[in-house]
Amino acid sequence: MKKLFITLSLAIISLGLSAQASANASQIKWTVVAKKTGANTAEVYFKATLAPTWHIWSQDAGDDMLIPPTFTFKDKDVVANGNAREIGKKISKAEEGFKNKLNYYEGTVVFVQKVKFGKQKSITGSINYQICDPKRCLPPTDFDFNAAVK
Repeated sequence: MKKLFITLSLAIISLGLSAQASANASQIKWTVVAKKTGANTAEVYFKATLAPTWHIWSQDAGDDMLIPPTFTFKDKDVVANGNAREIGKKISKAEEGFKNKLNYYEGTVVFVQKVKFGKQKSITGSINYQICDPKRCLPPTDFDFNAAVK
């Protein structure tokens, strides 16, 4: 009986996590492109396109409790050079319960990360991010990418 309870609990949790991942996927679309800028350097463009009413935090979200996007590269030969820059219309807004203004993007935003790399023909990694609408924030999610260096 205990095994059955544990099995059913895990199945319910798994379905819940799957539903949350589906909710994230339907509210945001990621496009990742790597453009070579030198023999061993490139700029990686992470374009987020959000559904209406949804937003993604700026890397300087305005509060430590918020989860801004982070970019992780899987290959140890790929090294970020500085912080990613943000291209888009940043919204800075005071919200009840927060000391500082909160910073986020709606619609479309592009994060551009300069990298140094070895002999890779593609750059792989993941984006960890959180998106919110006016009523709720979805749990943080990872999006895996593989971008050919062109």
